[in-house]
Amino acid sequence: GAAAAEAAGVAPLPPPSGGATRGACAGACGGGGGCSALQAVMLDRFGNYLVQRVIQCCRGQEREAVRQQLRAAEPLLHGSAAGKHILGTMRREFGSDRAA
Repeated sequence: GAAAAEAAGVAPLPPPSGGATRGACAGACGGGGGCSALQAVMLDRFGNYLVQRVIQCCRGQEREAVRQQLRAAEPLLHGSAAGKHILGTMRREFGSDRAA
């Protein structure tokens, strides 16, 4: 978890509790549209936990940006054990029609 986040240049996310978590989400997505940090950790065996937390904690436009990035990466996620954990979280958070 923390080592993968540090390697990707992302601070570990705190438990969901409001504003601080949303700020961490913005950091994970680069804050300005590109989600290179998110992509860098999503297939890591520990980094996938970070991505799951980002999915759970983001709201509004950040959440939509994360959803779009992960939807684009679904074929890659299906082929990986770490990715399957993310797909499960996507189903729970975004609905079953979004991550089949």
